[in-house]
Amino acid sequence: MARRTSIGRSVITTKRSALLPDIPALSTAVASHGTQRTILTGAIKDYGDAIRLDPKNPIAICSRGLAWQAKNDFDRAIRDYDEAIRIDPKSTAAFTYRGYAWHNKKDYDRAIKDYNESIRIDPEFMDAFNSLAWLRATCPDAKYRDGKVAVEHAIKLCAKAQWKNSQYLDTLAAAYAEQGNFEQAIEYQEKALAAMEIEKRNGDEARKRLKLYGEKRPYRTE
Repeated sequence: MARRTSIGRSVITTKRSALLPDIPALSTAVASHGTQRTILTGAIKDYGDAIRLDPKNPIAICSRGLAWQAKNDFDRAIRDYDEAIRIDPKSTAAFTYRGYAWHNKKDYDRAIKDYNESIRIDPEFMDAFNSLAWLRATCPDAKYRDGKVAVEHAIKLCAKAQWKNSQYLDTLAAAYAEQGNFEQAIEYQEKALAAMEIEKRNGDEARKRLKLYGEKRPYRTE
């Protein structure tokens, strides 16, 4: 589920992460800036200006956190999410995005806690379900993997999206692979790849996962 917030010249949408499947981050399109680095720098400035005008605006603060996160500055991102949550304790986006940052820092306990809190606040916020399912399916630490839970979450996601969302199908494939059900992992990975959405954004990585499943090997994030 893409979530878009626009302030000033910059727009937040979804972008593929090396760690998580299509996590919301700063778009490389839109905005009036030329390159990815310029877009991020310009976005951080724009959101900073918005925050100075309205220091209690959780949307601007959370959006700046996404821009920091897109630059892999997870500590600054977390500080922004902390502040957004302090202002709005029911911000599902801030909890989920902070979960992404903890996930990238390999602090899986905190990531799971934030994803679960986002789901508790809004059981229909699919980004949190997708991220939790992905972590449970692909975490390199076996302590946090749970194929059964991952499949349950991913099936809910796919059904909610009428089985048309490629990132959710990608997550379901990874979940089945974690369970050792490689036949279904291949089936759903092929369905994910059939959608132009994932092909354009992350086709190479998705094909690598398909190859792994064909070799009866689950996918692990680094």
